[in-house]
Amino acid sequence: MQFGFELVHFRDANFSKPISQLHELFVFGLQLFQPFYAWGTMSGEVNYSEEYRKRPSLRETDLPPVVEWFNYYDSSIVERLGGLEKLLSVPVFLAEPVEDLGGVILILQQEPFDYTNPDHLENRRRVEEYLELPRLHQQFQKS
Repeated sequence: MQFGFELVHFRDANFSKPISQLHELFVFGLQLFQPFYAWGTMSGEVNYSEEYRKRPSLRETDLPPVVEWFNYYDSSIVERLGGLEKLLSVPVFLAEPVEDLGGVILILQQEPFDYTNPDHLENRRRVEEYLELPRLHQQFQKS
């Protein structure tokens, strides 16, 4: 499941209200559709760049190809990524369990992810390294 957001719809520069509203919308979508994987992005996020399009797809690795701005992983993906404790300690803006679905929501950062911002790219890289996504992609491709 994918949620796409356009930055022009948000006028609050500090993003405290919009992020909570987006979080509520994201959780509502999870409850409604009960996906095994969901993500939310702003238009133009790095996952649309050539570098990220070449990464393994979810079908190939059984893992998310990248960490997005908003992320939801069901319990099977949580286990593949190292378990509940590891996901709840990921260095992100928000990491929380979704009790009735058995998965975890990760929100990378409070402000919208901007693929032209080096700090945002570094933030994403750190989280992907923490989750060991590059190693896990290789491991699952070989199996």
